[in-house]
Amino acid sequence: SYDSIIDNNEVYNNGMTGIWIESVAGESYNNIISNNIVYGNLFANGSSDGIGLVQSASFDNHDNQIIGNTVYNNGDEGIDIFNTYSNLIKNNISYGNINPDGNGNGFNLGGLKDGKYGGNNTIINNISYDNKSSGFDDNWTKENKYYNNVAYNNGHYWFNNSWGYGVAP
Repeated sequence: SYDSIIDNNEVYNNGMTGIWIESVAGESYNNIISNNIVYGNLFANGSSDGIGLVQSASFDNHDNQIIGNTVYNNGDEGIDIFNTYSNLIKNNISYGNINPDGNGNGFNLGGLKDGKYGGNNTIINNISYDNKSSGFDDNWTKENKYYNNVAYNNGHYWFNNSWGYGVAP
């Protein structure tokens, strides 16, 4: 998808991810996900995010904006931008993503899939707390930029830099 706007919705108790944009049949870019409240989304094996952007093996997912959302109590990550790049993640709150079957990061900011890395994302003024694992996890992504974010009371790390070492609470 491209040039889509998902704004000011309440998304909850779905059997999979609350809001999901994936580049399956073509490139996905320039989407805006803003001012939503997303919670309680749970798939049986825990792999359900509050908000998710995903890049498939053949198509790119980039230059999207996730701004001003509150996400909590989801089965996996609060906000997951797996293997995508050049996105803006700004002014979001992610907390309480603690399902025992999920990864439980507040923000999952990249990843490696089919030999392609996500990265070069800009993460500004976000808050992440009371998550099962890390507040912010770069998930083997390169070149992300972090400004004025807050992480506290997360289970493993405040910020997990997979290329080096995380910052423990």
